[in-house]
Amino acid sequence: MQLELKQYIRIIIKRIWIVITIPIIAAMISAFVVLFLIEPEYEAGITLYVMIKGTNTEVPVEYEDIMISEQLVKDYRELIRSKSVTKGIISRLNITDISSNELANKISVDLKKDRRILEIKVKDQDAERAKILADAAGVVFIEKVEELMESVKIEVVDEAEIPEKPNEPKLIIFISAAILAGLLFAICLIFLMEYMNDTIRTVEDVEKNLGLTVLGTIPTMDIK
Repeated sequence: MQLELKQYIRIIIKRIWIVITIPIIAAMISAFVVLFLIEPEYEAGITLYVMIKGTNTEVPVEYEDIMISEQLVKDYRELIRSKSVTKGIISRLNITDISSNELANKISVDLKKDRRILEIKVKDQDAERAKILADAAGVVFIEKVEELMESVKIEVVDEAEIPEKPNEPKLIIFISAAILAGLLFAICLIFLMEYMNDTIRTVEDVEKNLGLTVLGTIPTMDIK
């Protein structure tokens, strides 16, 4: 086992330039694609606080808030992507270059640790418009929820801010993945080249490829 491992290491070291070159090329191509071919996407989010108007005096309002909020989170995620909400956002902002389905795919809802705080996030290729869309999504969402659920009251905790950096694509992740893929490809290529190479260079090659036992070797001498 140790002998085989040493042979594998020797094979890789023999063509170490391939192991170095291919990952570097892969990283450079990945960086070029991310920086020049993929349009960056920005993400802005508005934070909302969900309150349940207490109607049952036998159950503490805090407990009822938590239980009902947990049940409604899934509904909120579906509601924010519904056509009535997305069309409301589009109509409110007078947007003409995006459909309700496309907008729905840009929106996500996260539940915070408090379980009564929601964050509506919106992605867009324009940082300022991502902020505008997030704020509008929050307003339309609040109106729709309070229209459908009279026992629910929602307040805005934090309005959306213009994101300073793009959320996607993540350059480091892309480059790291490219380097790893390039490294794996380089190692596979090296072993494939070794497998396809029938040249006999060493005693081990004679025994392996010809099935013969070497009786002796003649050393090379540098005679001057």
